[in-house]
Amino acid sequence: MAAAPVEYNMLAAVVREAETKHTQVIYDVAFDMHRSRVATCSADEKVMIWSVAEDATSWTLDSTIQSHEGPVWKVTWAHPDFGNVIATCSLDHKRARVFEAIPHEQADCKEKWQQRNSFEEHLDSLVTDIKFAPRRVGIMLAFVSVDGKLLLVSSDKDLKRWSRVASFEIKHYTLASVDFSTSTRSKVYIAVGSNDCKEMSSPNHVHLFQLDVSSGDRSAMPTLSPCDIHHRHPVPAKVNATCFAPAMGRSFNLLAVGAKTVIVYKIDKNGLLACPPTPLPYPPGVAIPADCRIWRLCWNITGTLLVGSTTHGHVFLWQLVDGVNWRSVSTNEMGADNPGEADSAVPAAAAAAGDTD
Repeated sequence: MAAAPVEYNMLAAVVREAETKHTQVIYDVAFDMHRSRVATCSADEKVMIWSVAEDATSWTLDSTIQSHEGPVWKVTWAHPDFGNVIATCSLDHKRARVFEAIPHEQADCKEKWQQRNSFEEHLDSLVTDIKFAPRRVGIMLAFVSVDGKLLLVSSDKDLKRWSRVASFEIKHYTLASVDFSTSTRSKVYIAVGSNDCKEMSSPNHVHLFQLDVSSGDRSAMPTLSPCDIHHRHPVPAKVNATCFAPAMGRSFNLLAVGAKTVIVYKIDKNGLLACPPTPLPYPPGVAIPADCRIWRLCWNITGTLLVGSTTHGHVFLWQLVDGVNWRSVSTNEMGADNPGEADSAVPAAAAAAGDTD
């Protein structure tokens, strides 16, 4: 008689705590493309840059950036071909910044991060997420903000001068997340999620856009146009995270959307759904509170494993088993702290500052 399959909690086997020097809650963690460095940002107004040991058992603090005057909400890395470059958005009057690392001679600091721009001339409201575009587009940043605007800006290599490329206003929505597709065999898509909606009885909290770049000509002005996928398959629940999988040579894109659960869209090279959206299952026997929502999403480098954390401290791991179907492979309870309390921090700060209608 065949042996019964062994249930293996993959996530429990690899989870390790990394002690940081942040003094308040960490809002975001971002790995660089090579997964050898990590940037963390926190309510303590600091961004910290870490090197990861080859066996991933320890982090070494390389640098601390203390240029912000409010909690730092998100951090993202540029493609390494453009240097050691990160961008941040924060809850202060300078709503976003871009930094570049330069060599530093002091023994206790291997590099120094210099601020190159703060985008004050481009931004009208608090920024809730920020992402660099894929390498083939050039040095381009996407911002989303509490006033419902998606903004794209681009730069030359010195990172000091940035020009507006395109923008789109999604009326009545407070935007919360943005991400670029990564497949080089399809057009470039931008997914935007929102976590609040005004004056609409049937809201849809996911919006997909196509970025047209003329035959790879970076001197040509790209155009931004909305796709109709989100109208055919709306997401009525509030969305905190939108995350494209690494392409790994695929001709299609996998987009994970974090709402009350995780929904995965398979988008073909023409921007159409290759199959109906797939809600991912929670593990059997795990009690999910009614007000629980997905907080952050992250793919592995092959786009076959997806990790989602929730506003109630769960961390779930799903696996793509045959290119089509998903299974829940593990879950962890990361403690009683509720990161969802920060979910309203950006809109609340904007309202206090008079940045929302």
